Amino acid sequence: MINRETISKGQTATRYGHPKIKMSDTRCADPDLQLDVDVMILEYTLYHAIKSQFGLLSIGCRDATQTTEANRLLTIFDRFINHFNRRHPAHPKSNEFYSNLDMLEFLVLLSNRSSTTTTTEFSRDTRNKLRSVSVENLASRRRWLGGRGRYARRLSKQPATSKDNVLRDVEDRICRFWNRNRHDVAGSSQHRPSQSQSMTVSSPSLFDLLPRFMTISAEMSATLNLPPNETWMHVACEFMLQASLESLGTHPHASIIEEDKNVLPRLDDCFAWGYVDPRHLIPDDDGEDVCGGGGGGRRRRRRRRRELDEKTQLVNDLFTDPDSVVVTGEEHDNVTTDPVGSGREDPEWTQIRSQWLSEFSIPADASERYRSSRLDRLIVKFPLEKFLPNLVTFMQNVWDQSCEELDGKPILAQIEQGHIKSLGVEGDEFEEFLSRVGLGRKKSSPEILTFDGTWKCMVQK
Repeated sequence: MINRETISKGQTATRYGHPKIKMSDTRCADPDLQLDVDVMILEYTLYHAIKSQFGLLSIGCRDATQTTEANRLLTIFDRFINHFNRRHPAHPKSNEFYSNLDMLEFLVLLSNRSSTTTTTEFSRDTRNKLRSVSVENLASRRRWLGGRGRYARRLSKQPATSKDNVLRDVEDRICRFWNRNRHDVAGSSQHRPSQSQSMTVSSPSLFDLLPRFMTISAEMSATLNLPPNETWMHVACEFMLQASLESLGTHPHASIIEEDKNVLPRLDDCFAWGYVDPRHLIPDDDGEDVCGGGGGGRRRRRRRRRELDEKTQLVNDLFTDPDSVVVTGEEHDNVTTDPVGSGREDPEWTQIRSQWLSEFSIPADASERYRSSRLDRLIVKFPLEKFLPNLVTFMQNVWDQSCEELDGKPILAQIEQGHIKSLGVEGDEFEEFLSRVGLGRKKSSPEILTFDGTWKCMVQK
């Protein structure tokens, strides 16, 4: 790969050939450099595909020209990654690449919910995969609720403040009420059609986008080494509220196919996000307490921690109190003094989540009309058309921050902007670099590079 040493020694000119030869031609001059160049192009096409989706979403997916451009860049990336995988099947991609890929998928799915312009027409195979993911998302939230229940039972044996008990009781009462009566209010609201009018039958639900948002947030938090702040918590909680409104307002016979009728999420499914001791996320097969002592218990705990994938652990860490002591690795097996584990949920998240869930508070004897009216008021109080732009802006700010602070911007994108800051190459040194590789800046044109021709060359091979 390109590094500062090769640039300072003038070796880059050798890597890219004679200055008079275009980059799109010189990549074929030295097969040993093909992987390096392909990786740079792959990262660059992904970067611009993400930028175009952010641009499209920022204007509400209403501009046909920008939609066409976003589709074009998405197609370029899609074709090139297929080309890359065929040419370099054994090359492992970086964690940063997969994090950016998660971001792109989320944005494409979000833009697909647009009512005026559809950026991507999903194939039947893709729709089937999305439906399978939807079922798995619901199962994952139910596993979380089960783990949360086991975790709460362990906590109940420890000293707890009356405030903690009140919060749990209020949340349980709210969720039980709406879970019991959800079908009575679905589809009976005058405001509810506007809540989902931008969503086609094949579009992903907000509930299905929520896990992707949490995963991306966890990846960004770990990458930037920053715990989530209060702003993120409110964005995440409103996301859960919007997913709840969409689900509670969906009639089981109105807009979904037969096999999906039993996978509509409940209120507690939508709000099933927070910290759970990892030892409680997967129950023992034989029904024994996963936190029980003995050698067999320790072996089971090790096996179950291995079964938890990295993303699940990252998301769980997202809600951990930064002031709590977290014991990891084999040390976790030897902890016997604390039966509920060493981590605990961030109290700020607990409070904010409870605050947003309390928006669904309702008298226990409320009539069907009152329940429906309650949803109407929430839809007016928290309009989806206001939340989505705020969500996109927040995510774009975090993504931009990660690109700038962690040198996450692709080399080719930096060159396009007139520097290679990640390698400390700027100013006169950068101009010298351009001259050596045959990319001297033209006075008549402000841009440095136009890669469309390079992309087409790569994609067609």
